[in-house]
Amino acid sequence: MLPIGEIDGLLRDAEQGNSAARDQLFSTLYSELHRIAKRELNRHAPQAIPLSATTPLHEVYADLAG
Repeated sequence: MLPIGEIDGLLRDAEQGNSAARDQLFSTLYSELHRIAKRELNRHAPQAIPLSATTPLHEVYADLAG
């Protein structure tokens, strides 16, 4: 994960239309959210049906975006 100051800079740059900053910000945040989802799946349901962390991550995004 990038330091918070770098994320703030990427946010500012992305808001000003910098597509490279937007792409890097998305990639960084997606990776961190994926890591968190994987950790939580393992913590709450380690013996459950194998589920990729990508599935709940995308479901949450769909709920928030929809």
